[in-house]
Amino acid sequence: MEILISKENKVDASCTKLLRELASYALNLEKVPDKTELSIALVKKEKIQELNLKHRGKNSATDVLSYPLADEGEESTPLAESLLLGEVIISPEVAEFQAKDYGHSLEEELSILLVHGILHLLDYDHQAPEEAERMRNQERVILKGFFVSTKGEK
Repeated sequence: MEILISKENKVDASCTKLLRELASYALNLEKVPDKTELSIALVKKEKIQELNLKHRGKNSATDVLSYPLADEGEESTPLAESLLLGEVIISPEVAEFQAKDYGHSLEEELSILLVHGILHLLDYDHQAPEEAERMRNQERVILKGFFVSTKGEK
């Protein structure tokens, strides 16, 4: 699995490592093929606001956006080098504000946002109450499993 991370913000290496490992864990748990490629972009508040306006018509900064790279219904062929899952775009500035508001660390908030974004790429949604419950449950399963497994490694 290839996890590409680009960043406009000053996010430390340990946080980047955490996000890469969490993304890999989530994709493996969701049984995404090993040839999958995921892009994670950590962008400034102004950039995510611009993207939110352009793609969702909302002129405000948001915390996370997800963009699938394959067209709907498009599948990887055996000859394909990799399956391009998509891109998760996160604003660490917005995440930091939310983390303070929720009383947890920036790393925790970034982790929550990353899993949320990945699940959107995997066709999870939260428009209907049943879908929202399914998505929230899977977010909890991934986050709890990841943090329990990494605590044992330290």
